[in-house]
Amino acid sequence: MTLLQGQSGSANEKDKDTLANDKGCHSKTYFCDICGKTFANTRCLRLHEKIHTGKKEFVCQECGKTFYRREHLIVHVRTHSGEKPYHCEICGKAFSQSQNLTIHKRSHSGEKPYQCGLCGKLFNTSSHLKTHMRYHSGEKPYPCDICGKRFSQSGVNASNGETIHMGDNKV
Repeated sequence: MTLLQGQSGSANEKDKDTLANDKGCHSKTYFCDICGKTFANTRCLRLHEKIHTGKKEFVCQECGKTFYRREHLIVHVRTHSGEKPYHCEICGKAFSQSQNLTIHKRSHSGEKPYQCGLCGKLFNTSSHLKTHMRYHSGEKPYPCDICGKRFSQSGVNASNGETIHMGDNKV
């Protein structure tokens, strides 16, 4: 763990971590010595470091799948139970994860908080913006399993296989 921005390892570090936790893991203060990724506090850094050790200590009792974080196990267990504790107060649709409800609510409000810095187009999720940025960069990281043609979005290659390769007998 490395401290940035004049932080010290003093007794006040715990108080700083508590304050940083209120802001989440997005204020950059600490960085991983292995990959350089930055974090707001030591808690977030320690959670991240588990990725490098490969230690997944949280195990699903239903299927045996393992996770780095307890929160991820809880969400996963809902795939077995079908539990969807987050409900839209507008239309009643239910979700297993709170962030999916947040994104869904934007379909009602029309909110699009993510903007392309190149063309100004707005998006309701950061992942949609990331996919859009590939349009500008020309990046196509997803190859078709049949012909090798590359696509900017995963899933597009699945429709490529269903439409272009019909009757190829390669499927």
